[in-house]
Amino acid sequence: MNKLRIQAVISICLLLILVLGGSSMFYFLFATDYYIGKKQTLMDAAFSNLQKLNLRQISYDDDPSINSLEAESFSIIICDESFNQIYSSKLGTPDNLIADTMKPAKERFTEDARAVYYDDVSRRPIALYGLIRQDHQVYYIYIYEYTTGLRRSIRYMNNFLADVLILTIVAGSGFAWIICSKIVKPIQNISTVAEKMSENDFSVRASESIPTYELKHLARNINHMADKIQKDMSDLNNYNYLLLRQNQNMAELEDMRKEIVRKVTHELKTPLAIISSQVEMLQYEYDNSKKDYYFSSIMEEIEKMSGLISNVLHSALIEEALPSTLMARDNVSLLLETLVPKYEIWMRTSKIAFKTLIQEDCYAVFDASQLEQAINNYIMNAYRHTLPQSQIILTLRQDEESIYCSVYNEGEAIPKEEQSRIWKSFYQGKNKDEKNSAKPNEIGLGLYIVKDIINLHKGTCGVFNCRKGVEFWFRLPKA
Repeated sequence: MNKLRIQAVISICLLLILVLGGSSMFYFLFATDYYIGKKQTLMDAAFSNLQKLNLRQISYDDDPSINSLEAESFSIIICDESFNQIYSSKLGTPDNLIADTMKPAKERFTEDARAVYYDDVSRRPIALYGLIRQDHQVYYIYIYEYTTGLRRSIRYMNNFLADVLILTIVAGSGFAWIICSKIVKPIQNISTVAEKMSENDFSVRASESIPTYELKHLARNINHMADKIQKDMSDLNNYNYLLLRQNQNMAELEDMRKEIVRKVTHELKTPLAIISSQVEMLQYEYDNSKKDYYFSSIMEEIEKMSGLISNVLHSALIEEALPSTLMARDNVSLLLETLVPKYEIWMRTSKIAFKTLIQEDCYAVFDASQLEQAINNYIMNAYRHTLPQSQIILTLRQDEESIYCSVYNEGEAIPKEEQSRIWKSFYQGKNKDEKNSAKPNEIGLGLYIVKDIINLHKGTCGVFNCRKGVEFWFRLPKA
């Protein structure tokens, strides 16, 4: 993400250099020519206005045309045909100019004069040598402006623009870094959530408090996807549990079948051998009293076999094929404390308050993985029925004979007629807000799995409605 931030800052700096540097370069190359061209145009227009005036009768100090020349920083000298001064602007020093500049350049004065820039003359003036004839009188008009001050100003301005460019790049880089950080930080947060999801950790959610609509929409979709995957993973674990139970039961039933066949075969060998020998003796015996003995002996052995088969079938029917569990005496409090941080982060990102009331040193005989799945199913069930800004409370306590664990969530109560049905497999309660709910519905195995696990642990489980919500609980024998 730092690479993306650096690339964005470099791009913005290059844009600033291109815009400001280009503007400065354009000013450096063309400012002088533009200024001189503009002054020449104004000077030509001023001379045209003077040609329309009656130079003998005007008041030079009050005439707008004369004043406009001085407003443009032009200096003007008006002389008669003998080069005697008639008028000189306040900005001018005509004494030396008339003798040193105007008289030697008498041939330059024309009636259609144009302003000319003299680059090879001292102080590099823009000058217009004009000639006006009125009432048999000749007037020499000399309008000029020196450009040395202009060039100095342009040089200063170029230096100023260079400093502004450097300052703007430095300030712009800092500003761009801050702006890019605000843009990149949400992306980094979303990337972190995606990495956690790839590691099967769904306890983190992306913040949706993002001013940019596109990133906010992306974060919302990422969170929705995490909820969906977490729900699917939970359902998959429940399915795996059922399949494991089924496979274990089938394997144990097969073992029982083989054992029954082995025992029955062994136990039936002796009676069958006796019956076989008795039948064989009957073929050669003619004494009726002995025949009766053999017949009664055969019937006795048949009754033994019948009783044996009945007993075997009866014992097979009453035996339970329980799955193999890793039962051991352990601390339930420690198990819950290891699970709490995961749930706290998950609930906080979903804007649900998650509280715990866990009593220390609550011991029981249990399978840690199965009990964790039961608690997780309770938590998942509570999450699905809890709105944002509500709370879920996980409680663990003990009394003299048992430990009590419960998960309370604020939400709608469960109707009494459904409280016995929710523990059945594939049962789905009626969700009034199903169409508007952002949380996917469960498939109806979570609570069934809880009941099955608690039964295997010789415990009990149930549910009851509270004033503002529902509490699911289970009890295990204390160890």
